[in-house]
Amino acid sequence: MKLSTLYAQTSLEQGMSEIARSIASCNGEAYNREIEDWMRQSNYLLKEQEAVSLKRIGDFKGAMNIYNNLFESRPHLARLHYSAFKTLAAAGQMKEAYQAIQLWCLAIVPDIVFPNLERFFDPNSNPVMDASRNSEVCQHLYLWPINVPDAMYHLGSSKMIASGMLTQQGSRAYSASLAGQFAPIEHSMEQARNLGINIAAELPWMAISNSIKGKTWDLIISATSYAVRYHSS
Repeated sequence: MKLSTLYAQTSLEQGMSEIARSIASCNGEAYNREIEDWMRQSNYLLKEQEAVSLKRIGDFKGAMNIYNNLFESRPHLARLHYSAFKTLAAAGQMKEAYQAIQLWCLAIVPDIVFPNLERFFDPNSNPVMDASRNSEVCQHLYLWPINVPDAMYHLGSSKMIASGMLTQQGSRAYSASLAGQFAPIEHSMEQARNLGINIAAELPWMAISNSIKGKTWDLIISATSYAVRYHSS
């Protein structure tokens, strides 16, 4: 599957399931090391820099071609979805951009969980719990992405544009800012950020309940269960 298909021809629920299955194929205990090794072997940073340069000169198709090639190897890479979002939004393809930033909300979860895994439960205990297959725990995965303020701002801003809450001038200014151009933003960053948090909480998290299998997801769901208890205390 290509990014263009994932963002334009796939439902949000199907897209989230695809990413959840990709996350399941990873080794959770070595997640960050696996990502770092792959980024080094694939020259990811150089290719990302090339894509950003293409975006800034208006070659959005060229930038997306680079991201498409990288996506084939790491469909769950949050950084990739975030970069693709910025490219699509800069190009004015807000429908696809909105899908990209919503899918980022799931892809970022392991990036936040695994570097801090020891904080969430006793490493000597068994992380596999009955609740790990419970949709109630799935619904709380939003607790991770809402900790990234910039992403919540972009999620909310994308929704504002998609819903016609911004003027055409405001929408153009926002897209131009993502293309690296100076443009005064008309809408409130705080309002957009709060809207983004609400959207993240209401994403169809239950859609991935049948895809969260294996040790990697056991660890994520266990950490999420801990986070739920912490926020509720």
